[in-house]
Amino acid sequence: MRSEDRAAAAGVTLSGRAFVFSPAADGMRPWCPNEISLSFGRLRKKAGVRSVRLHRLRHFAATQMLAAGVPVRTVSGRLGHADAATTLNIYGHWVLASDQAAATILGDLLGSQDQPGDGRPDKGS
Repeated sequence: MRSEDRAAAAGVTLSGRAFVFSPAADGMRPWCPNEISLSFGRLRKKAGVRSVRLHRLRHFAATQMLAAGVPVRTVSGRLGHADAATTLNIYGHWVLASDQAAATILGDLLGSQDQPGDGRPDKGS
């Protein structure tokens, strides 16, 4: 882990209370709240990416997980939502779109079963 390597190189140990984002090698002092946004802005500019806000990455991650079929409760936990209902309230349109796609696939599968020669009696029999 990079933070543990950084702390060891500085001759300090990380405690269980260390901050993930910290200017201090021991992680005991948090970054100023806007430091992450400023760092992201510099990184974004260096990468040549325009007009992407840091918070949009959260939405991107959530929608990609839901689109990939990750259970809503799992996505909810990763986002830090206390209840999956919160996730559904915010990202429900993605779940609905996925449900509609699933219904179309199922309908196509079931529709193909009505073709002649499928081994089932004709509907008129």
